[in-house]
Amino acid sequence: MQEIVTKVNASDIFIREAKQSDFDSFIKVFSIVEEFHRINLDRKFKKPEVLFSKEEFNSMVKDNNTKIYLACFWELVVWILLAYVKRQKDKPVLKDRTYIDIDSICVLDEYRNLWIWKMLLSKIEDRAKNNNILDIQLNVREFNKNAKNFYLNSWFDSVSSTMRKTL
Repeated sequence: MQEIVTKVNASDIFIREAKQSDFDSFIKVFSIVEEFHRINLDRKFKKPEVLFSKEEFNSMVKDNNTKIYLACFWELVVWILLAYVKRQKDKPVLKDRTYIDIDSICVLDEYRNLWIWKMLLSKIEDRAKNNNILDIQLNVREFNKNAKNFYLNSWFDSVSSTMRKTL
């Protein structure tokens, strides 16, 4: 792992959309969240042979309904945010709506407490506003208490919980 500069300012970080050439950097950072989930929910997650193929990644980069934002410290990708525009079709008890679903947020540990999340969230909010989308949502696993508290303190409301009984 590369050594971090002792003091990182917001001006040292820039946010950009992923390009096809970012595949290796994306996989490096994404593998952190994959391993975290696999370790904490080993009954559900297994170690994949391949997280994403290069073709899958390139397809996501090209897809207008998918956004991958990278937070970079110089050339080093330190955060990624993967989000999809989703459409809920009209059903008897559900309204037709379009929303942004934040699928994954991943960060290198040494860049965790630098408020980069605010810059990434701002990009997602701008995308939502520019497309008349009124909801941004994400799922957070119960074992990830730090993240859950962080999101609750970042203006997200908890709207449901998935319950499970293991036999």
